[in-house]
Parts: sequence; structure tokens; C-alpha cells
Amino acid sequence: MGWVAIKAQDVNETNRWFYHEYKKQQAVIDTLPPAVKKQFAQ
Repeated sequence: MGWVAIKAQDVNETNRWFYHEYKKQQAVIDTLPPAVKKQFAQ
């Protein structure tokens, strides 16, 4: 049981990292001009 809990914790940390990276990218994209933003949207 302990090993599964540790694995779940690892997944949680990884997901959190990806989430933060995603949020950072979104924040950067939000600061771009609309024309550039359109390219990202496609």
C-alpha cells in the first residue's frame, strides 16, 4: 500500500508541474498581440 501511495504522490507532483508550466505559457500567450495569439489558437 505504501508504494502505491508514493507513486500517486509522484504523479501528483508531475501533474502540478505540468499545470504550472501550462499556466505560465498561457500567461505569456495572453500578453501577445492578437495576431500572434490567433496563430497559437489554431
